[in-house]
Amino acid sequence: MKNIQRIIFTLFILNSFISIAQVPVEIIRTENPPVIDGVIEQDIWNNATDLEINNTAKNDFKVLVTYDRSHLYVAFLNLTNSEGIRHHAEVLINTQSDVQTWNEQCYWFHSSHSNCSSEGGYYVWSNCQSTPYGWRANSFPLKQDQNAIEFKISWAKLKMNPNNLESLRFAVKISDSGNHDFYWPAEATIENPESWGLVSF
Repeated sequence: MKNIQRIIFTLFILNSFISIAQVPVEIIRTENPPVIDGVIEQDIWNNATDLEINNTAKNDFKVLVTYDRSHLYVAFLNLTNSEGIRHHAEVLINTQSDVQTWNEQCYWFHSSHSNCSSEGGYYVWSNCQSTPYGWRANSFPLKQDQNAIEFKISWAKLKMNPNNLESLRFAVKISDSGNHDFYWPAEATIENPESWGLVSF
């Protein structure tokens, strides 16, 4: 009897954690879309949703997200840390929030020295372009006094109707050449779409 009670209690606790993890983060809409140039205009990004990255003492990453009727916008700030180590930015999107594995509704977007993307897979380095279809991001080398990369991803690229936005699974990944990765949400991994966060509009 005690074993059954322990099992029930454990399931209750696990279910509570799952429920907390599934609470969506609201993305705030903008009426003033940013220019994708790595310049963070405070009047544009001030009201964006701020995603907290699991930082270390040497990193002060910041990720901002907003959207309008045509695009989703993501800004990565402070990508070069105090030691001069430069980090790459990636956006992960699953438009079917109840689907738990990589499929054609999962998207990978990467910006470093080029803009790379894929539908249904990740780290597809053969699909890199300076001006890819359906999305944009500024890339390295950043201009002097700039330390940000901005993404602009069209709802058409994601095959989503901008008049019927509800929620999707979303994660961001920041990494360096030494294979040190930082995610929002902290428990996310690129391999597992089920670990990505829920965002709502």
